[in-house]
Amino acid sequence: VRWPAPNHVTYRLNPAGSDNINDGSDIAAIHESFADWAGIECTTLTVGHIGECGAVNLLNGGDANNENDVTWVEDSSWNFGSYVLGVTAPLYNFQGTILEADIALNGYLHKWTTSNQASWNKLDVKSTAVHEVGHLFGVQHNLGGWPMSNPPTMAPSSDGTLNSQTLEEDDMLAVCFLY
Repeated sequence: VRWPAPNHVTYRLNPAGSDNINDGSDIAAIHESFADWAGIECTTLTVGHIGECGAVNLLNGGDANNENDVTWVEDSSWNFGSYVLGVTAPLYNFQGTILEADIALNGYLHKWTTSNQASWNKLDVKSTAVHEVGHLFGVQHNLGGWPMSNPPTMAPSSDGTLNSQTLEEDDMLAVCFLY
């Protein structure tokens, strides 16, 4: 499952960001997350931010719109439980070509930060965003074989540290295989 050639993926971002962050650093972390994946040397993947979207997408009651929308869900329309930090919903055809992928981050049951000091009661935006953006590009979870002290970005759960803010070798190999 991947995007079709020429591998240029666009996205829209809800400018409201997280209710917990007022300085725009949450928005910057989303842009950085897309740039990190596209900046891998062995890939032809490129990205482009094409504007704003609203708070509703595929993950909280919206319809398919052929756009890749990223938003925080800050109300009870979040239906994925408290253990889920973010969700990516790719729509793809029978050939495995991604047509649209929306991302929702759990602002209803979690508080967010960009202070590089994640804690038990505040989640790091970049760590979660870069993981969900990986899913938007078709990268799946890495289910094991990595050191607990430095899990890959695509590990199936957050490690509670800031290690997952940066892509590890197997994250990069996965996107290079796809693109």
